[in-house]
Amino acid sequence: MQFTLTKEGKEYLKKGLPELTLTKALLHRPMSFDEAKKKIENFSIALQWAKKKGWVEIKEGKLFVKELREIKKLEEMREQKALEKIAAGKKVEHDILKILIRRKLVKKVVRSEVDRLVGKEVTTLTPKLLKTGLWKKVKFKPFSVEVGKRIYPGKRQPYNRFLAEVRQKLVELGFKEMTGPIIETEFWNFDALYQPQNHPARDWTQTYSLKQPKFGILPKIAKNVKKVHEVGIGSGLGYSSGGWGYKWDPR
Repeated sequence: MQFTLTKEGKEYLKKGLPELTLTKALLHRPMSFDEAKKKIENFSIALQWAKKKGWVEIKEGKLFVKELREIKKLEEMREQKALEKIAAGKKVEHDILKILIRRKLVKKVVRSEVDRLVGKEVTTLTPKLLKTGLWKKVKFKPFSVEVGKRIYPGKRQPYNRFLAEVRQKLVELGFKEMTGPIIETEFWNFDALYQPQNHPARDWTQTYSLKQPKFGILPKIAKNVKKVHEVGIGSGLGYSSGGWGYKWDPR
């Protein structure tokens, strides 16, 4: 797993950790809070970590360095050195790494699924490999284009084969094939075909419907379809119908 410095981590690498800056300043002389705030960048963070590490103490409103024998080493500046190592792509101790991650000075390098394939053998050329240009950095598994002795012919999907057969028969009978939208309104699927609106096939459990858009646009012939459903059609065309005898709902 790889790690990299955050923006704040890079800043501290360049200028030094705030607690180190504060402690070094206090080595020369104690400071008041107001003076330290003006001189030390990120003072609140510096004070928090300097106190946590036991480097400074507060007496009578002033900041002092604790009188410790090893104060000059400042824990050998482990965290500062860790930032340098990570910036150079080197590994650091797990306990220091956890602290730096918690302080948001270091983050994991998140590699995409495609990046993980760099240098590895792949069997498929995917759109991602093409778009990113990483196809140049992967190894493609060689494969034989020879069929061999046995032949495995492809087969059409059963339902698609059935639809093709029905289409062929209808065309041979004189019907013309028409194209339409992927989603069709109930008007054309049912009403225009004179199927009553209370027919079981139009139940919500039998028909797929969209949530949005919920309604479509009715064509001009809808008023004629409405009349046929409600009162039927006269006998002027050689036949008559009494309709379905209900009030047709355009919705």
